[in-house]
Amino acid sequence: MFLQDANTLVENGNFEKAGDVHGAEGVTSSLTRDDTGAGACEVFYVTKVKVML
Repeated sequence: MFLQDANTLVENGNFEKAGDVHGAEGVTSSLTRDDTGAGACEVFYVTKVKVML
């Protein structure tokens, strides 16, 4: 099956904490969807994808 621009995906998975392994500032991620500002981006580990045709 090939994905098309009009397809909707339903994803299952978990938010993952990301950061710089060397302890440098400026590389962080969030574990929630409702925060804002620096470090508010999410890293989502996808375990299942369903394509809604």
